[in-house]
Amino acid sequence: MIWTPWVMITDVWIHNASLAALPTLVALSFGNKCLRVHYEKASWAVRAFIPCFERLINTRIEMLKYSYSLADLKVDGRSMGVNFEIDLTNLARKILTRLKTRERYKEIISRLPEEEVDIFFELKICEDLFFVARLLSIVRWHVSASCDKTLQLVLCPSTPISKELTSLRENEYIRVRTYYSPAYALYALKNAVRDAFNKRFFLRRLVGEGLDLSDRSGRVAVHFVDGADTEKKSDIFWYRRSGIGAGRMLIYFDHYRNAKVPISGAVIDEVERTGIPWVCLYESILHLQGRKVSRQKNPAFRLNYDEVPKLKTGGAKGVDRWIVDNFRTLSVQITMALRFYKLFNIKVVFDLSAPHLELVAERIALDMTGGIRIGAQRSALKGTEYQYALRYNANHLLFVWGSVITTHRGTSRALREFIISGYPFDAAFQDKPLSGSIFLEDGRRVPKRAFTIALFDNAYNTKGPFSKNMMALFYKKFLAWLIEDDGLAIIMKEKKQSSFFDSLPDIDKVFSDALKTGRLVRLNNSAGYFPSQVARHADIAVGIGISSAVIEAVVTGSRGVLCDLPGHRSNPLYIWGYDKIVFDDIDRLIDFLKKMKKDPQREAGYLGWAPHIDEIEPFRDGRAGERIGGYIKSLLESLEKGQTQAEAMDRARDDYMRRWGSDKVLVKCGE
Repeated sequence: MIWTPWVMITDVWIHNASLAALPTLVALSFGNKCLRVHYEKASWAVRAFIPCFERLINTRIEMLKYSYSLADLKVDGRSMGVNFEIDLTNLARKILTRLKTRERYKEIISRLPEEEVDIFFELKICEDLFFVARLLSIVRWHVSASCDKTLQLVLCPSTPISKELTSLRENEYIRVRTYYSPAYALYALKNAVRDAFNKRFFLRRLVGEGLDLSDRSGRVAVHFVDGADTEKKSDIFWYRRSGIGAGRMLIYFDHYRNAKVPISGAVIDEVERTGIPWVCLYESILHLQGRKVSRQKNPAFRLNYDEVPKLKTGGAKGVDRWIVDNFRTLSVQITMALRFYKLFNIKVVFDLSAPHLELVAERIALDMTGGIRIGAQRSALKGTEYQYALRYNANHLLFVWGSVITTHRGTSRALREFIISGYPFDAAFQDKPLSGSIFLEDGRRVPKRAFTIALFDNAYNTKGPFSKNMMALFYKKFLAWLIEDDGLAIIMKEKKQSSFFDSLPDIDKVFSDALKTGRLVRLNNSAGYFPSQVARHADIAVGIGISSAVIEAVVTGSRGVLCDLPGHRSNPLYIWGYDKIVFDDIDRLIDFLKKMKKDPQREAGYLGWAPHIDEIEPFRDGRAGERIGGYIKSLLESLEKGQTQAEAMDRARDDYMRRWGSDKVLVKCGE
């Protein structure tokens, strides 16, 4: 079917039925006896206008509010929440392929590394298309679930990138149409102002402690993401065993990670206890409540654009204007990173952040200065294609748990090497008694003779693989079993303390009844424990999805199974562990656990992790920090001696393979 303006439309889908969309909705209503408008949000003016307009033109316009979580929408047993990340990336890839044929883009990649530029622009496309891509996922599900073969029209605000969607026709029943909205012009203006501000004021003043600009020794910069307490998940878990002095380190705070988590005096105290100097790149994120920190003018303040190639911007319109504007942002971010790296003589950057546009600019800046950017795998591999953490990874090197990572397709072409180091947080291998914080207010603890399950949930939202309804089902099933079985106990470790669990639908009564049994423990301080430390106090760990918490528990010596309600069926675990360690049906999983409870030894052999555990984590010795720290020290020493980026990486790789095995370094792991 080829769509034209005269084709009968009965269903229109829109994320936000705003005043800007109203003229398009009115135009579509002419010639249609009944128009169904599915919306997630709508302005009061639109909702008030539509009934009046219906009576005026004698037509029917149904305004149908939708409220979907992608995780609840399933096709062939797999939730749209699992598909969304892949679908969004595929859309971005197709549009990037078109952009790469344009002269403006060709000019950019002739001046900057193509791999990094591609990551930046593809990630930017993902950001710009996020809401319309989510809406497309909902409409695809609607077409599949309802077998509705009428044309479904998706409306979205007009931007240079959304216009590219109108000609991508993957489904004959779904079309995309744009409408004029001033939002994009305001967004572009905001970005231009922000870039100008950053160009003028970034690092004009230094806020931090222990900053000695006269010391020109090379430094390792650590991005503050998880914290500085090595007894928990920490950004410096590798530091103590690295042999690198505190004066050669620098912890930095920036707005990307910390915008919604203000830096308090307690955080600063935690960092200063390590003895490592720190700097805050954006003073506005500090919320110190009277605590004093050092502030000084930057004696080397200047912004030199000479190192960032310029692009001719005259006459650019439409998508070319979009390319030019985003190149301007990329250029400013590169220059900001150059200023930071040169001021503190940064040779190596260690960063546990999720992919972000600024991190790509930082990678390009490090290539310019001959430095090296390093990351580490934080979560288990969920799927085998286009996972964000790998697709848009801007590091030179990535420390990973095991070789299973190589099953992933679509890995960033900017990544040079995977270094197999094992599960990174060594403290997870240490036993930690569940002391006072395991008790509830009345002092209950898990009965010693009960079959105990450590239950790990996950964060949920309307866009990802986990929904509120899914999490409620997970808890209700296990708590109902607890209530009926006197020989069962459960320890709950929540990923998001209190608020996420408490807002689950219809959970209050079953939770109250479960508490009355005296066999349910809800940790009061979930963040204070690694999942492995909780799992050691249970007979088995159970987590929802492809749970990193359960896999952490397994590699540190506990037993565990996965309740994969979202249906990550492309995960390698399904090949050899389906209905043994990974279950996509919660009733089958509970039946399995009931058999294990009756005869733990008989069922233990069916867990099935042992033959494949080396692919997931070959070391399992709690020495990943030592391996990573040694690698970073080798890189720093080589770069300090004047070796090139490539020479430093070659030396560190060779040393690592001699000590830990030639199969522990996987070179050139991009697409």
